[in-house]
Order: sequence, then structure tokens, then C-alpha cells
Amino acid sequence: MLDLDSLPFYNLISLRLLAWIAHLLEHGLLDSFMVEPPCATFSPAQYHPSRSYSQPRGFDPTCPKTLEGTELALRALALINLASTLDVPSLLEQPRRSKVKKLNEVICLLTSGRAFETWLASCHQYGSHLKEFVFLATFKEVSTLHRKCSRDQEHVKIEGKWTKPSAVYTDLLAEAIAGAFDKALAQKLRLERAQEPRTEGLENVLASDILLSGGWFVKKAWSWKKPAHINILETTVACRLLKELALLKPRSRCAIVLDSNVGLSALVKGRSPSCALRPCL
Repeated sequence: MLDLDSLPFYNLISLRLLAWIAHLLEHGLLDSFMVEPPCATFSPAQYHPSRSYSQPRGFDPTCPKTLEGTELALRALALINLASTLDVPSLLEQPRRSKVKKLNEVICLLTSGRAFETWLASCHQYGSHLKEFVFLATFKEVSTLHRKCSRDQEHVKIEGKWTKPSAVYTDLLAEAIAGAFDKALAQKLRLERAQEPRTEGLENVLASDILLSGGWFVKKAWSWKKPAHINILETTVACRLLKELALLKPRSRCAIVLDSNVGLSALVKGRSPSCALRPCL
């Protein structure tokens, strides 16, 4: 959790912080995230309002307080936009009546299909005061959070001492948000497994780099009289190479790259439980 209250560096005004988060996203080091930019100047409850729904960037966009709110909102939206291009589940939260949703950047994300919007009333099923949130997310599973107020109960008016506590998620709401992220991440993992077959195994990065960067030519080629397992063929070729090196370059040390891990292991040990490989050794 990156909270400005815990460390001054965690201020989204800082381009260094923005670049760091972008780096984590682009290199697959951040699986998902949620961002909650301050909404004071975007709130319809602001006395002497800084903005209107028709002028979401502010009546005086250069006013320091208005400008800071705009910068924080746009940088949060920049992260949402980046996450949408990288298929990273992400979510931006604001009060439902926030003027942030009237920004052109939000409208563009929604109309292009790169983001989805839903809202919820945190009372009733989520056990809170009547506080409505709107979520802008890069994953469709956010729609599971939607809840309407049943309007069959009295609500404490959010003002004074209730203002700050109303912004804190109840345990039920926090669990629901976490559940939506869990579904999105599980779906992303299923797609990645289906689209990208597993390739991890016995690869050696150093050997691969050497093979890719070297200049190569064919020195010898063989044809085989009868079919044989690829491990036997590759091990036989390695043995022929060792014989040639022993005759032409005695007392020398050479590096041999072998594609067959079975043949390599047998040659290194000098033995094998395979009856077919023993004659090659």
C-alpha cells in the first residue's frame, strides 16, 4: 500500500513515483493495483466549488489547489490507461458524484472499451453509511460490486465527524473488492496459460546468449543407416567430436554445447542406466 501519510515519496504528484509504478507494470512486477486520488476539489459538496460537471478541469485551472487535484486525477488515469494496454487488472475509486468522471480522459477510456464503470451503495449489504462509490476498472469483473440502496432504512447524514469514517471501506466491502480482483487475476492467468504454452525447463541463459551471438558454420554432417532415438544420435555425434578433438587437439579443454540433456548427463557421468546409450559411451 502506497500511502502519502506513511512516506512523502508516495505522492502521485512525483513523476519519479509515477515512473517507478509504470516500470513495475511494464516488467510484470505488479499484478494489479487500486488507486484513489484525492477528490476534494472534484466533490459537489465543496463550498465555493472549484469545478462544475461542465468544466471538470476547473473554473481556474491554474489555481494551485485546483491544479494539484487535476494532476493527481490525471496521473491516476494515466496508470489506468497503461494498465489497460498491458491487461493488468486495475481500479480507480471515487465518490459516485465526483466530477472526475466528466473528464475527457475518463470518457475516452470508457468509449474505447479499455475501461469499465460501475457504482455501488456501501450501505445495506456492505454494512456502512449511505456512501456511494464509482469504480473505473480495466476488468469486467468489477460489475459484481454493483449494489443499489434498498431505501428501506434510515441513513446517518454524512457530515462533521462522519465524513472521514465514511471514506473507509467496511470489511465486507473490502472483501468484495478483493474478490473482484481475485476473479480478474484468475481469468488473466487462465488466458495466459492457454495462449502461452509452458517453455520453462532446462534452458541455460548463458549458453543461449553464446549460441545466438556466435558465428556458425556446418563442419560435418552424417546420415544414419537406421532410425534411432534422438538422444542416441546426439550422444553419438558428441562422442565422434570428442574422438576428433583427442586426435587433433590433445591436452586441450573445449566447450561442447549439447541439445540433449540426457546425452549431456550420460557423457558427464560416463555411465547411463539406458542399454541403448551404453554403447555410445
